[in-house]
Amino acid sequence: MAANLRFLMSSVIVCMIKSSLSIVTARDLNAEDYDDLSQGITNATFLDEEEDETRLWKAHGWLMAAAWGVMVPLAVGASLLRSWLPEGLWFRLHLALNAIAMFCVFAGFGIAVHVFSDNNEKHFVEFQHRKMDLVVFLLAVLQLVGVIVRPGLPKPNPSDATTSVPDNIDTVGKEETLPMPPTKKSLFRSIWEYTHRVLGIGGLALAWWTCYPLFTIYTAAFWGVTGGLASVIAILTVFAKFGGSK
Repeated sequence: MAANLRFLMSSVIVCMIKSSLSIVTARDLNAEDYDDLSQGITNATFLDEEEDETRLWKAHGWLMAAAWGVMVPLAVGASLLRSWLPEGLWFRLHLALNAIAMFCVFAGFGIAVHVFSDNNEKHFVEFQHRKMDLVVFLLAVLQLVGVIVRPGLPKPNPSDATTSVPDNIDTVGKEETLPMPPTKKSLFRSIWEYTHRVLGIGGLALAWWTCYPLFTIYTAAFWGVTGGLASVIAILTVFAKFGGSK
């Protein structure tokens, strides 16, 4: 808030100086003084623009950290720990958390493109982080497309839930309702699930690797939150697998 207020005040001051520059020059300044003052105003404007760009890059970093350091790990955790959650809840959590993550990714990517365009820089070609950022973004878009076109699960046949038991003395001529047997997934659905998992985990790992060198003073905080969250999910997943459902 204070930084934004300082930025606003400095912008107003620069505008006031520029508006009165011609009057001051005509009355009191010679050409050399005018050039010095103009250079000072230009430098002040450049510094303001540089501070504004720094804030944009920080916003880019926080958005990407929120997406890949918190939301996506939680979404993966909801899927891995589905046996501990009420039926259907894991999918709603998985979908909602990934939707928030995608919003952060698109917003952060848009900020990067905006800064590149303002500086007349080539997009995602000069530094390794920029190239990997593009790859991670494309993987995220591919996952989004995959969710839209995913094949549905096969519908169970209600007739499979009923069977006759004619040889039982107590149930002669009657029908006993049994649980419906699991339905077999289509080949397309099986391939989609495998691809979805591989791209999801691979994209998350690649995003962590891309983020790591850039956090500097925030490195401990990022890995403290993300590493701790991932560790808890991993431990609970092992416990759920070998220790049974909650």
